[in-house]
Amino acid sequence: NIAGAIKLAKELGPGKTIVTVLCDKSDRYHSKLFNKEFLIINNLPIPNWL
Repeated sequence: NIAGAIKLAKELGPGKTIVTVLCDKSDRYHSKLFNKEFLIINNLPIPNWL
């Protein structure tokens, strides 16, 4: 992602905006976002895959 964004920035030149998304391992979300009990307590939707 970063290499592609840098390459594109060089091609487009100054004054342009480029957005990229960086992924992580999601290990920081296990206690909340991926925790069914947390979602229930906070009245949040539970995805089918959870």
